[in-house]
Amino acid sequence: MDCEKPLFKAADLFCESEMDLNTIEKATTKILEAIGEDPQREGLLKTPSRVAQAYEEILAGYRINPEELINDAFFTVAYDELVIIKNIEFYSLCEHHMLPFYGVVHVGYIPDGKVIGLSKIPRIVDMFARRLQVQEHMTQQIADFLQESMHPQGVGVVVEGKHLCMMKGGRMVTYAHPAPIFTFTLDTSPPDMPWPDLVLADPTTFQDAIDVLRTYDLWDKVSPAVRNHLEMGLTRPDLETPKSLESYRSYVFSVADPRSTCLAAAEKAEELGYAAHILSTNFEGEASELGVFLSSMANEICTHNRPFARPCALISAGETTVTIGGKCGKGGPNQETVLGFAQKLNVSREVAFISIDTDGTDGPGDIAGGIADALTKTRASRLGLSLPQFIKEHDASTALLKLDDAIITGHTGTNVMNLRVVVIA
Repeated sequence: MDCEKPLFKAADLFCESEMDLNTIEKATTKILEAIGEDPQREGLLKTPSRVAQAYEEILAGYRINPEELINDAFFTVAYDELVIIKNIEFYSLCEHHMLPFYGVVHVGYIPDGKVIGLSKIPRIVDMFARRLQVQEHMTQQIADFLQESMHPQGVGVVVEGKHLCMMKGGRMVTYAHPAPIFTFTLDTSPPDMPWPDLVLADPTTFQDAIDVLRTYDLWDKVSPAVRNHLEMGLTRPDLETPKSLESYRSYVFSVADPRSTCLAAAEKAEELGYAAHILSTNFEGEASELGVFLSSMANEICTHNRPFARPCALISAGETTVTIGGKCGKGGPNQETVLGFAQKLNVSREVAFISIDTDGTDGPGDIAGGIADALTKTRASRLGLSLPQFIKEHDASTALLKLDDAIITGHTGTNVMNLRVVVIA
């Protein structure tokens, strides 16, 4: 490709090859590890793949051929009045922080004997927006491209953008003022966690950042650009995040969280005639061991009608873990909790147990969780399945599929937390 052609110079076309999704996935895994996360935990197993797919879509502009984009889209006209296309929506990633910015573009030009099909203008905007960008550069690129491709008498481009990196620390509330801000969250965080910071005040200052760097002897080790920015912040009060939002109207509502999920399950259980007991909304620890604990409670209730009277439902939430050691099959925390429950349940009464992830995905694959009852262990034995062995090899998916006890819902679009319910008649 001749990148010296004016059209390509204006388009600033970076790459014709396919995006290397595999490298992005590996890099994302490294980032997760670098920030102290476990890429193998339930909620992050597919994150590297999702990030790669997201970048492929968001940054598709690098691989749009400008000649193919505008091919056969010019029309000869005897028209020399201003042509304006307003409110072209765009979204992009800033090249400084790789955070989103979005908004609208207005394009105007005065033709000089030819015009371009109106549908092409939004596509040109999209070509430049779907890259790592800064608003000023994108504006110039769109204008240059139209100038090089059409040679109009004049061209003007206006970009109105909102930048996520400029909204942190409560800035979104100040930008929106005097309009009120209502935030509705699906929240798996503890109730005291400050979320989200777009609509919450930020008590930290530029001076705080400088003090931290100097305290840990890092001031001279960071880049001059960082030092210059922090020092500029000392003299620019307008760059500080708001320290109080008392004069603004900002409201944060949690529409779904582990507690509300358990309360909804409890309400349904009561409606069906079971005394509902929420054991915990934040169970942690080894998944199979939690299953054993819940089965022990079920055994006690069935045998001695204590600590809760029958009929009842034991409800809980929380994120458990699976510690991999030795051979590793396929499964997830909820599935392994089900096997742990089934292998230690020793009653003949009507008992049923479900453990699911609310997003519809428990570990790799499309299984949301599983179910077990008083006959699960017997059915497994008849099929020649050793539940302890499947737990040892962390291969709960295989066991549940063979038992026809796997729950497959498809992705639900929400992830409030794992939910477990034991029903005892």
